[in-house]
Amino acid sequence: EAFLTLVTASKQAGQEEAVAVKDQAKLEQERQVKALLQEHVGTPAWTALLERARAAAALGENSFELIRFPCDLCSDGGRKIDVAETDWPTTLRGEAAEFYARWDRDLRPAKFGLSAQLVDYIDGIPSNVALSLTWRV
Repeated sequence: EAFLTLVTASKQAGQEEAVAVKDQAKLEQERQVKALLQEHVGTPAWTALLERARAAAALGENSFELIRFPCDLCSDGGRKIDVAETDWPTTLRGEAAEFYARWDRDLRPAKFGLSAQLVDYIDGIPSNVALSLTWRV
């Protein structure tokens, strides 16, 4: 019976640790969302990203990830992006919204595309979105 007690205690400790890890991840995601709501895309950072996109194109790529952010930065948690609704950009907030606005103003007229997709899941629940600059050959 002592062995059974040890096994039960070990399993419980493992479950408690898993819950603590999830709680910590949730807190970190909330912190990241708060920070991204306050962030701004400066011209030097934007220029550097475009240089990296240009380098990706030189390597034969046809897209470049501009930003990855928690789904909670979207007003609907990323739902419209997940189901590809055409008005998904209206859900963007903070830095993600600024990336969209920069693309719309500076790159859309030059026929660059912008794609949004859910890229990470935690326990089957969407956790991160990526906005990628796209171009055609």
